[in-house]
Amino acid sequence: MLDRYGSLYNLPYHHQPVMVHHIPRFLAVERTRKKLSKIALLVLDGLACDQWLLLKRHLEASDAKWRFQETTAFAWVPTVTSVTRQTIFAGEAPLFFPDSLGTTAKEKAHWQRFWENEGLQRGSVELVTSLDSVNDPNLEQALGNPRLRWPGYGLPPGRHVLLAGDLKAFTDEGDRIVAHGGIALEEVLVPFVAIRRDES
Repeated sequence: MLDRYGSLYNLPYHHQPVMVHHIPRFLAVERTRKKLSKIALLVLDGLACDQWLLLKRHLEASDAKWRFQETTAFAWVPTVTSVTRQTIFAGEAPLFFPDSLGTTAKEKAHWQRFWENEGLQRGSVELVTSLDSVNDPNLEQALGNPRLRWPGYGLPPGRHVLLAGDLKAFTDEGDRIVAHGGIALEEVLVPFVAIRRDES
């Protein structure tokens, strides 16, 4: 991570996204290449590779026609929701939205701007940020219409990330916590899966 992570942001994304901010650009290329009138992105917040394997097993058991093309993409550090999701929806490194790093409130604006820049009209782009179930009407509507200072790759000037050492956290000794936002591969590598149904 420390030796090569900083060079990932600018790698080609046409065959698969290398980092999460490549995802919308990859989708735009796929949409054009396959002449798709619609394309959907489903972001499952906090989904790690091991959790994807459980979900995949469940999907396969429920319908044998599901087909999966699986890969991973690197998240930006810190690997927290407000940074990672904004990079996905903006198609840009966190460097480009310094004023909203601590919030997810601008996701829809990022997503719409990205697709408008790809030539789509504002009314033809949807972003649904939470669903109660796969039958949620919002989905139907959207588809129908050691202390270590991280180098700060891609972050705005003046923003810094401090990482605790292995299996450590910035908390009182003896406290039991669940931590998030670090550079463990379980957090930085996120599943990126194309899902389709085999209709034959």
